[in-house]
Amino acid sequence: MQLRDHVKWAPVKKAYYNKYHNVVRLKVTRSARVKIPTTYTANIDYRVVDRYEAIEVHNTAAITTSIYSVYTNSLELMDYLICNYDSQVEGVESPYNNKHIEYLNDPHRNIIYRDTPWYKTYHHKLNIFESWRTSTPRPDHREVLLTLQKLFTQSDSRWSGQVRDYTNDFSWLRSRYFSYPIIYTNNEPSIMLFKLHHGSELRMNTETIVTSDFLK
Repeated sequence: MQLRDHVKWAPVKKAYYNKYHNVVRLKVTRSARVKIPTTYTANIDYRVVDRYEAIEVHNTAAITTSIYSVYTNSLELMDYLICNYDSQVEGVESPYNNKHIEYLNDPHRNIIYRDTPWYKTYHHKLNIFESWRTSTPRPDHREVLLTLQKLFTQSDSRWSGQVRDYTNDFSWLRSRYFSYPIIYTNNEPSIMLFKLHHGSELRMNTETIVTSDFLK
């Protein structure tokens, strides 16, 4: 079964413990525990977190329940748990595809989950900052803006803040109030090229909006 077909599926929003991209959460009691066979425990990397949830009363009997979360990258283990404990499943999280996993593993990218991209068009947002606390020489503002103009054109990107027309305004380029534009774009290769050009002299952060159909 495809994990995304499960009625309680949701896209995973982070790499749990910096390495796991899948999780299944099961509601368990003392009489309904989860047992993972040794065929999985011996060969598969996973992590279990069993957290107390509540005390429920059934026919005057108090029953302690907890949420048993299994974090793993093994689809085989995920299938086993869902097939054998489906009635206890409280939630299933997994990535859309390998591109989603790549985003999750990028320490310089924040993933946002919502229904629409920025301006109903752009899925990526590039924030650029100067690093004032290092000995690295300040970059040439005009050179950086010219690189941005070449890589992020009006046909595929949108600038916010610093506008394109200021590229030749030398008084503004040298101002203490100068700041780089925020770039909204769908041109991900250009983001990578810009980081290659100026990654050593500028701080950058990418935000990516993941909608229901973006990574299909």
